[in-house]
Amino acid sequence: MPATLVYEFSRQIDLVIRTPVAIVSMSLPTKPLEADVGDGTSIHSPGKVRSFTLALQASQAVGGIMATSTGLKLSTLSYVIIYVRDTEKSVVFYRDKLGMAVKVNDPGWVELETGATTLALHRTESMPEVKDGHACMVFNVDNVYEAARALKSSGVTLKEEPRKVCEEGDMVGMSADFTDPDGNLLSVFSMVPKN
Repeated sequence: MPATLVYEFSRQIDLVIRTPVAIVSMSLPTKPLEADVGDGTSIHSPGKVRSFTLALQASQAVGGIMATSTGLKLSTLSYVIIYVRDTEKSVVFYRDKLGMAVKVNDPGWVELETGATTLALHRTESMPEVKDGHACMVFNVDNVYEAARALKSSGVTLKEEPRKVCEEGDMVGMSADFTDPDGNLLSVFSMVPKN
């Protein structure tokens, strides 16, 4: 299945693969971008790229994007660990505002149920410096507009209203970003009809 590249006037670049996918987003610096997407295809932008969303199906090669043979096969993402200053305060945010179930709640270590991947909160005295290219945890939702309203009604401040991040046929991918109390970037995402 072919990949489609959508470039939106120095605002963002999206790679969309024509299949149900998981979405991974990251911020990129506002300088020239060169990227190799794996099948000899490369992406070039003269600069001013604010975000990059890459859609991948983790279990197999899709749309001509092939895994490189290294003798090592990483296939299942089991944990995402983020650093927080106060795990008790963070539990209130993730459990009460985002509705996540707590699997483990030990001093300095919390595990949250997020499907196949566990989101872990690890206490630290000094937060790592956030730089361009840091990860964004994206949660698929049924309706990004309803999720954005629910987040706002629970006291979460969105960085901006849902915005288009990709396009596929008569559907568009919409995303709404926000941060946790420690500044970790989170997002809700869904595909919606163009109209």
